[in-house]
Amino acid sequence: MHRICSFFNEFGILNPKPKKLKRRKSMKSLKYWLSFLSLILLIAVPCGGIYYLSTQPGFDITEFAMEYPMQICIAVVVWLALFKSCNRWYEKSKYNKNVDAFGMTSKFGYFDLSDKERKEYDKQRKEEMNRVMPESTIRKATHPGSKKPEQEMAALSGMDEVKEKITEIVARANYDKAHGKKGEGFSSHYVFYGAPGTGKTTFARILTGFLYKNKIIAKNQCIEVDGNLLKASAPGEGGMKAEILVKYAMGGVLFIDEAYSMAEGYGNEAVDTLIKLMEDMRGQFVLILAGYTEPMANLLSSNPGFRSRIKDYLEFPDYTVDEAVSIFKSMAEKAGLHVSREGIEKFKERYEIELTKSDFGNARTVRNILDESISKHALRLTRDKKAKPNLITSADIAGESRKII
Repeated sequence: MHRICSFFNEFGILNPKPKKLKRRKSMKSLKYWLSFLSLILLIAVPCGGIYYLSTQPGFDITEFAMEYPMQICIAVVVWLALFKSCNRWYEKSKYNKNVDAFGMTSKFGYFDLSDKERKEYDKQRKEEMNRVMPESTIRKATHPGSKKPEQEMAALSGMDEVKEKITEIVARANYDKAHGKKGEGFSSHYVFYGAPGTGKTTFARILTGFLYKNKIIAKNQCIEVDGNLLKASAPGEGGMKAEILVKYAMGGVLFIDEAYSMAEGYGNEAVDTLIKLMEDMRGQFVLILAGYTEPMANLLSSNPGFRSRIKDYLEFPDYTVDEAVSIFKSMAEKAGLHVSREGIEKFKERYEIELTKSDFGNARTVRNILDESISKHALRLTRDKKAKPNLITSADIAGESRKII
């Protein structure tokens, strides 16, 4: 019974599966349908033939019985050949190229190896992958996408243009899907650029949630890494790191922050490999490159392959003073605190000063001001017993100029 249920599940009869990668599913269906039909023919044709011949005059069952085993052997050999060919087509269709079991490019005909040779090769390949990039590193970098993207995006202060662009991206992906343009929405890659602390990582998770909710990607998963992780100290290492990350990002999103850092590696291998994989694995993962504006412009200009493969660019501008105030109040409320009117005015003064500094970090700067304010608030409470324990005042926010010793 278990085998029967498993067989029907392959076709989504007992347990319908969501549409993921259409080409893979169609190839898998072809593989199983051909094997199923060939088995039916293997049984039905001889039985039908025997029945037909038995109705004919002069039919000798003894003579037929001597020839029948040979016919069965021929049919079995043909069936095995067809099944093996279908299985090979299915495996190759996963990535549209000659790759090993880990989705990484093989330098030779992986599917020409025997089963024993494949197992040995896969074992060595896995050991090599773990040496270059341990699985523990991938696990730490893997985060779930937003479960409620609409609510989370609406709760964020400012960034109206970014929010509108995210909505446009999802609408276009759904439009392409509805009009039979297979995978176009899913195969998009994006660039997030702008100042630090503007929520690029947060919006990457929100976009992941939107794409998953609309069944444009198969997994609500975002792998978040820094470009420095892709640097290579030896030939071939950078390319392998890029392949490993893309392999784990299949069906989801790969987010590379400070992406220009990976170009500093040995021979620029990570960049070259990533550009190739963006095309070879088209429709099977989403790539988001993020970083500061000027360095990102230099990275994209360094290789024309980026421009031809990336269709959407999202600019993350500095938060305005009013947006920063909203963020400050929201952070304070989450800490169980309220900010006085005088405190808000003092925060505006501090934020405008911070805007002119080279280490300005938008939301990070807001968080730093709040942390300093809470520290001064705690000190004030120890000295003034009549002070309100949940109120941040202008005295708490005043702060002092930071000094570097």
